[in-house]
Amino acid sequence: MPDDYGYLNARLRAMKSRLLSRRAYGELLARTSIDELLAILAETPYRASIEAALSRNTGWAALRDGLRRDLTAHLGRVRAMVMDQPNSEPAQLVRILLARWDRANLLAVLRQQIQGPAEAGGLDLLAAVGELDETALTALLHQPNLRAMIDLALQWQLPYAAALRQALPEMAARGDPAILEAALDRQHAAHIEGWLNALRPSANVSLVREVVAWERDLTNLLAALRLRQARLREYPGGRLARARADEALSRIWYLPGGSLPQELLAALLDEPTADRVYDIVAQTPHTGAWRPALAGWVEHGRLTELQQVLERELTARQIALFRADPLTIAPAIAYFAAKENEARNVRLIATGLVHGLSREQVIEELNIPG
Repeated sequence: MPDDYGYLNARLRAMKSRLLSRRAYGELLARTSIDELLAILAETPYRASIEAALSRNTGWAALRDGLRRDLTAHLGRVRAMVMDQPNSEPAQLVRILLARWDRANLLAVLRQQIQGPAEAGGLDLLAAVGELDETALTALLHQPNLRAMIDLALQWQLPYAAALRQALPEMAARGDPAILEAALDRQHAAHIEGWLNALRPSANVSLVREVVAWERDLTNLLAALRLRQARLREYPGGRLARARADEALSRIWYLPGGSLPQELLAALLDEPTADRVYDIVAQTPHTGAWRPALAGWVEHGRLTELQQVLERELTARQIALFRADPLTIAPAIAYFAAKENEARNVRLIATGLVHGLSREQVIEELNIPG
């Protein structure tokens, strides 16, 4: 495949046309049971994945398996399109964009290992489309314990293994799995940053770097606000010592690759009012799109709701790249976001049926692009 992205994006246009329409969502929302939902999905581009899932499971289990199969197949198809020239810029950038699934799947494996031995059926992996395939992830999952899993990752020279091994003693001493998860998150972010830095500079590399920065900024901002909230509960009306703030930023949650300066994130921890937090963030470059969501948070104070609104805004910004230059990496970024968002929407509809939520409640949670 040539480096001009023409072949890749011609294929992506065809794949985009098979995303669920508003009318299709309406038909899904009209279903009254999981079986009805599966039946209607079998009449859409999900047909092959749903039929394969139904050959092994029924009901909610089949729905989850079908969504996983469909997402894995579509994202994996894009990866396969560029791998005839694995060292080309399109291939490198597609691999970087899909490497986020390595982090998600490894996190799921870590959590299962911490909880105890995996069941014989294995973990319901999200989408094995990154550098680690399902065989490798399953092998990690079925190690006898957490240390053995990390030792195998070291043997395979995974870029995340050393950080996990280094964090393991502290996690064991403190009994806090979040230490291990934070080590994975930080090492994944550093790995992506190093991968991008190794590529020859170009407009496409810069665009992927910008999209990664959007994600890092959102993660780091929300982490800062959670830490600030915890500080206010512990020290009402007081201020967190700077040493503790610096420790929290450097060791617990700060991810490299974002555009928000660490000094700004640290400053948020010392602000006693939400209005001041808003003023600081709103005056920072590249945060204009966040202002409506932050203004809402100032009023209601709910970080979970703020996270949902900011994640919607991030997804919308990525999907909007369908309108960018078609001979760049932009349509691939947009397609990945649109397909992942679609899978979340279908799962939300199914979850609503399982828990007896009203149609209006489910619609409120959906993120259907305009």
